[in-house]
Amino acid sequence: MRKIDKLMNIQKANLLAEQRYLNHKNNNGLLYEADNLLTEESYNDLFTFLEQDPKKMTGAVVMYVNAVKTNKNYIDDNGNKAPNPMYNKIFKHRRFRFAWENTYAEAMERINPKYEIGARKGDYQKIQGYDMLEIRNNTMYLPIIPTGSESIYSVSENGGRSFNVINKDEAYKYMPPVKPSEPSGRADYRQLMVDKIYMIKAGGNVWENPNFIYGEYLGPK
Repeated sequence: MRKIDKLMNIQKANLLAEQRYLNHKNNNGLLYEADNLLTEESYNDLFTFLEQDPKKMTGAVVMYVNAVKTNKNYIDDNGNKAPNPMYNKIFKHRRFRFAWENTYAEAMERINPKYEIGARKGDYQKIQGYDMLEIRNNTMYLPIIPTGSESIYSVSENGGRSFNVINKDEAYKYMPPVKPSEPSGRADYRQLMVDKIYMIKAGGNVWENPNFIYGEYLGPK
């Protein structure tokens, strides 16, 4: 994509965000306490959901699905190399808990006040009026720092439109070996693609993604 086209797309996203903000702020500019609400309001429009403006550091949950890397071949139960029957068919469903609007800089200040944050990789742009959203190459992201997570695996036979849950150990048979991770001393910063988010819960409200790209979701709720 040409640089001028990318800049135009960012400008269009910012203009749309500004228009939605001006249209809704008088009616929906409410501040919710996550612990004080007895019921949850549900929204289909992401921008309207964000305009409910949970307090900073409010506990939140996001449910996310992504395709898992698999090799074309795998080692079968007899120790032989064979075509992988689960090639491009395994998905990981995760439920992340996080603190609303907790930034990487703030998280690192708590972990290591002496840590110096370097230049960020990637041309991410904030969407005007919506601090929890960023855009890069025409794709929207929700940046979070997880405070906890749970996950399950599933298999799809039709490109991710429906899922059959499988045991985690069974899924591992068809995936590249996972290298053990060592503590990095840095915050676990994640950039979640909005189209792969099934649901967000924050501030006593819920957003269910009407454009979720994987169809029916069978992850932990």
